Amino acid sequence: MKAAVSKVVGEENVLDVREKAMIGEDFAFFLKLRPGSFFLVGACPDDCWENGKTTVPHHSPQFDFDEKALEIGVLSWLELVRHRLLDG
Repeated sequence: MKAAVSKVVGEENVLDVREKAMIGEDFAFFLKLRPGSFFLVGACPDDCWENGKTTVPHHSPQFDFDEKALEIGVLSWLELVRHRLLDG
């Protein structure tokens, strides 16, 4: 997935974060059954960051979703599928 996302946004824009985060997903249960990865595409606009943290929580009515994240997510999945079908 990291290689696919890197092709979409550039390797310099991909962070490999291995620290634990309270994201609130049950994804760990899926990983017990199959290998996988969890990736975030960054839906916070550039102006909502301060000192490396978002100034408005994602689940707040004041959060302004950056719709570029949708395109990044779709293109990343398409690149992963292309890689798995053609290169893998």
